[in-house]
Amino acid sequence: MKNLSRRSFMKSIGSAAAVFASGGCGNISAITSSNSIKRPNILLILGDDIGRETISCYGGESYSTPNIDKLAAEGMRFKNCYATPICSPTRVELLTGKYSFRNYTKWRELKDDQTTFPQILQQNGYRTAIAGKWQLEDWDEQPKGIEKAGYDEYLSLDHPKMLSYSKRDEGNVFWKIPTLYKNGKHIDPGYEYAEDLFYEFTKDFISRDSEKPWLMEYHMNLCHRPFMPTPDSDVIKEGGKSAIDKFLGFEGETKYFSDMLSYADKLVGKLVEVLEKTGQRDNTLVIFTADNGTDNVWEAKQLRSEYRNRMVEGGKYKTSDLGAAVPFIANCPGMLKSGVVTEELIDFSDILPSFCDAAGARLPEGLETDGRSFIPLLKGDSSNARDWIYSWGGFIKTSRRYKDPVKYKDEHLHIIRNKRWKYYSDGRIFDIINDPFEENPFKESENEQADKAREYLEAELAKLRSSGRRLW
Repeated sequence: MKNLSRRSFMKSIGSAAAVFASGGCGNISAITSSNSIKRPNILLILGDDIGRETISCYGGESYSTPNIDKLAAEGMRFKNCYATPICSPTRVELLTGKYSFRNYTKWRELKDDQTTFPQILQQNGYRTAIAGKWQLEDWDEQPKGIEKAGYDEYLSLDHPKMLSYSKRDEGNVFWKIPTLYKNGKHIDPGYEYAEDLFYEFTKDFISRDSEKPWLMEYHMNLCHRPFMPTPDSDVIKEGGKSAIDKFLGFEGETKYFSDMLSYADKLVGKLVEVLEKTGQRDNTLVIFTADNGTDNVWEAKQLRSEYRNRMVEGGKYKTSDLGAAVPFIANCPGMLKSGVVTEELIDFSDILPSFCDAAGARLPEGLETDGRSFIPLLKGDSSNARDWIYSWGGFIKTSRRYKDPVKYKDEHLHIIRNKRWKYYSDGRIFDIINDPFEENPFKESENEQADKAREYLEAELAKLRSSGRRLW
């Protein structure tokens, strides 16, 4: 990641961000100013493999998510948000505001020359921290990638090494994590549930008395497989440590997915309670979202969720809207109206410019992003709203193509959609409003509106893919 000196950052404050294409951001007009109104805290809660079909307020029928639903009911719920259909490229896009073909060439890698929003906010006077899944580095590096990305503090785990331990039944991302690090030091979690440790770290960080505003990212491992029981599951409450010892492996059981989702929802509620008790609720922008759709391999093969009057499989890896479209909820009582559901389009490239906007920080001079701030949308101003959003993927149940995007560049599917139409780089186009499961593509000359949408979106995709810096 590109390290920003205070001198170089302050020099760049007055400069507007460059744009890659028509989907990019223009000038950022901050909603707050460090010289007038107190700048908001920012709490980003990123779920793992939590598709929209699992969330009640998005129409999910199989599970109960009362705290996430309440966050939406008291804030703004975006119906149309795109990530990528798998974790690593989504996380790079989130941090850098750039689409994958510009800066993502290797699995679990965030390049050192990339500027991240934690770096910008850190240089702009924010305390910064992250808890949970990081994944984007070799933890043997010094300094570690997570330490270069702009975080003052962190509690996370060495994800690559974790897999070998779990295959030997010695611990996994939920129980007895053997690769847990807090601010550079290895720690032994014992029998503590990992998500409880991440919650306590987050609670401690956001509860401290400080004159500085803060950025806190809680990247859950919930609900990534292995599907494991939580502390609220009967098998753990009744069996204790001896029961935990039976759940240290690589593969879980489908039946525990609902327990994991309930626990994720519970933690969302507990964090909101912390904000209320510490008097920070009205001045904290809370974002709940997820990195991609629900999983569908290993024990997730049997997972089905009721959504829009049918049982659906998770869409992870796929470029269907079950894979690329994710839940996205924004909540800040002191800033937003409650109970707003919007059709406006956003994607993960918008997070960097939006957080900078909220913090009153201009983008550093020369920093190009594909995103634009969604902060005006939160205030009811859609005058600069997006015309389209973009994602890409392999449309297969494997991460192979995502792990080496350069090698498989000719096999990727690129998708671009507006509020009604979704276009694939292989020529298919769907009326995503009336055909949300993408079962009836329109042939050329079959429908005049579809033909016009195809022509427009195909041109916009070509313009995007030929603009700026491209690595594949």
